[in-house]
Amino acid sequence: ALQTKNTREMASKCALVLGGTGESGKRVMDELRVSDLISKIVMVNRRQVELPDGPGLEKVEQKIVDFDKLDEHKEAFNEGEIAFCCLGTTRAKAGKDGFVKVDYDYVVNTAKNLKENGVCTDFHLISSWGAKANAWTLYSSTKGKAEEAVKALGFARTSVYRPGLLITERGESRMLEKAAQCMAGFLDRSSKGSIKTEDLAKAMVFNATKKTIEGATETIEHPAILELTKEATPEQS
Repeated sequence: ALQTKNTREMASKCALVLGGTGESGKRVMDELRVSDLISKIVMVNRRQVELPDGPGLEKVEQKIVDFDKLDEHKEAFNEGEIAFCCLGTTRAKAGKDGFVKVDYDYVVNTAKNLKENGVCTDFHLISSWGAKANAWTLYSSTKGKAEEAVKALGFARTSVYRPGLLITERGESRMLEKAAQCMAGFLDRSSKGSIKTEDLAKAMVFNATKKTIEGATETIEHPAILELTKEATPEQS
């Protein structure tokens, strides 16, 4: 395979993962563990978790934080040039306030901690299809506001991913039922309105380790995520 001039430089990169215990986060962890461009993975969690055996397990270090008291855990954010933010819940699971707390406060506050540390240059955020700060639904507006707040922090690179319906291996959708209903028209027009969490993770890690962008920010909509997944998994000849 052709090596880009950045490959050697990338080999020493440390990745930091937020929300690595969730469905998308687990898949991002899987991809980072097998990537030879990532030498260490810092998982920032609210509790210690048992990780599956397999390649790359030795690269992982877990750091435990209280997301409501991040000021007490600054040292957890002192590593990781590339961050992957997979934090998220649903209103159904956490209630209105709980949803905003995770999907806005935790996302933005962890990003601020990373920015103030000065080590993290690249921030990769999972948002959602239809995210818009002035949207009328709580789900889309919260996602949109979080995107804007993270972009405003001024990382050298901020990549925002807006997937459609996320399909986990259990076949459940992680989006709010209402948001899913809002998407019905979009889904009718395209059978490609959903994406498996492992395919989203492949696209993100490929984009983070193999691609550069012009300017400081990019917003990757659902069809472009599907294209990245294809590019990341060339068909076996």
